[in-house]
Amino acid sequence: MRKPLHAKLLPSKLYPSFEHLDCSISTSKLHLRFIIIYRPPPSAKNKLTAKTFIDEFTTFLVSLAVHPGNIIMCGDFNVHMDVQDDPLARRLGDIIESFGLKQHVTGSTHKAGHTLDLLISRAESDLVESCAISDPGISDHSAINFNLRLPGPPHLTKTITFRKINSINHSAFSDSLTSSPTTLTISENINDIVLSYNSTLISALDLHAPIRTKTVTVRPECVISQAQSAQAGASEEPLRPHCPYPNFLCCSQYLPTFPHCG
Repeated sequence: MRKPLHAKLLPSKLYPSFEHLDCSISTSKLHLRFIIIYRPPPSAKNKLTAKTFIDEFTTFLVSLAVHPGNIIMCGDFNVHMDVQDDPLARRLGDIIESFGLKQHVTGSTHKAGHTLDLLISRAESDLVESCAISDPGISDHSAINFNLRLPGPPHLTKTITFRKINSINHSAFSDSLTSSPTTLTISENINDIVLSYNSTLISALDLHAPIRTKTVTVRPECVISQAQSAQAGASEEPLRPHCPYPNFLCCSQYLPTFPHCG
């Protein structure tokens, strides 16, 4: 996940009548419990009953009730929620409502035509923006697609240093270089010449474009697809590469010629 999102798998009690995965997802502005449920259908082999499921699911909801924050619960409950006179569907609906929760899925989610897959959130919350059913064709169950109203991550900031190179007066900058005493230094040692040369440039830069500091907002990187790049066209001028030597090479067009360095 992205850095502003923190996900944690929470320990939870085991319930024989259903499987579940309980996660905590948090940001600086949101705390969300995300729970996935699977209830296997009762059979002679597993000896599970509807009553066992109702009792254990109620116990699980009691444990959630003491935790604040938003809840998203989804999964295959294997209950015909679309059948109004189904006792188990009515009982499950009553329990969901009694805990201040809301079930969002309406319509068939299984090839047999029943609503088995549910999406549940707190009733007073507007976290679920939309919910739709689609059939990807890879299962006897449909997919439940939903959008959540989540606050955006906080903008990160960083402190940068820079020089206003473009505001330099070219003539004044060149005069500063030629009038600097260090430009007259003659030496047979190449290291001394380079040190003198760099010292002259840095002194001139500090005079005409002193280092400044400011805090800026870090924007997310914009990823451009190949299609977008092709649409933009290859005739556009490429971006100027970042100069790795801000104190030297970027100013080379303003420098006088030093014969002794040639």
